Amino acid sequence: MHESRDNDVTATLCTNFIKGGSNDRNTIRLRGYSIRVSNDTTLPPPESSCYSDPGNVTLPTIIEKDCERTASYVWFYQDKGNGHEVPMLEICEVQVIGCETGRYGENCSKTCDHCKNKDHCNITSGSCDIHLCANQNMVPPLCSHCLSGLYGTNCSRHCSQLSCPYGRYGDSCQGICNNCLDNSTCHHVSGVCASGCNEGYTGEQCNTACPPDTFGPYCINKSSGNCLHQATCDKETGKCKACSEGWTNDFCNEKLKEPITDLDKMTLEHLKLDNARILLETEVLKKESQKITIESLFSKIKEEYFRLKMQSEFQIFTSGDPKVSISEKKPGQNVNVDNPESSTPSLK
Repeated sequence: MHESRDNDVTATLCTNFIKGGSNDRNTIRLRGYSIRVSNDTTLPPPESSCYSDPGNVTLPTIIEKDCERTASYVWFYQDKGNGHEVPMLEICEVQVIGCETGRYGENCSKTCDHCKNKDHCNITSGSCDIHLCANQNMVPPLCSHCLSGLYGTNCSRHCSQLSCPYGRYGDSCQGICNNCLDNSTCHHVSGVCASGCNEGYTGEQCNTACPPDTFGPYCINKSSGNCLHQATCDKETGKCKACSEGWTNDFCNEKLKEPITDLDKMTLEHLKLDNARILLETEVLKKESQKITIESLFSKIKEEYFRLKMQSEFQIFTSGDPKVSISEKKPGQNVNVDNPESSTPSLK
């Protein structure tokens, strides 16, 4: 059993302690321990325990447990032995962290003055104990709103005494209904927007803008987080003014295609040039083929033409054609057997 005096601390007792000895040994000895609180040196009963170890798990070296209690003493209690051993606690260090009496919140920065018992309130939320609110016209346990039918400073005025113009509410109608859905009016006393909020706002009075990277009705949508320079998106539409590198579209939630490298560009250019060269060579070959075909045809026509011309201009005799015989020659005339039409006078 170990007790720690904490000078009347109202605390969420975040108790950190480090076990001593070997891990196996002190884990066995510490199993089944409990954390209890009290306001005097009398051993507190089990029902005052903030935490009770189930005894069937392996305990880490550093143990941290929350204990929302108002107390002067914190107890580490162990009544279970291990076989022949008596109950033992092996603890090297204990830290009890809490707020001074009458304070709560982050860094204990707020007071419990809204509670009737100003010395005690919940260390996290500030909710009051059974003594309720300091101002009985407010709603417990947080004591931050007026009871139904009341309004104004300290909730001292009755709603029957108030009728505000459209779009206004509160004490002397000084409050303005902002961002209610479709610019509707709010409750003339509390300022609550019964119809809901415009996109980009939240809260009962719709006076809280959406946190960064959220947008839309009641801020339920989450942005892509890819706006340029980590800028926040439009709280109503979720659109970015510009996108970080590698993202595109209005919401910057679509990845750009991988950029083309210099090597890829060179390869593409070469392919284009090769395609152009192949097309040009194909055209040249096509024209040459056409030229060869035309020349071949022309040559055949020319040959046929000369054949027909020769056939028409020269008489070609067959073996049956008549020839001039030698006996038919005239006296004094020599006859050319090969060319009967050619003859010359003979010389005597």
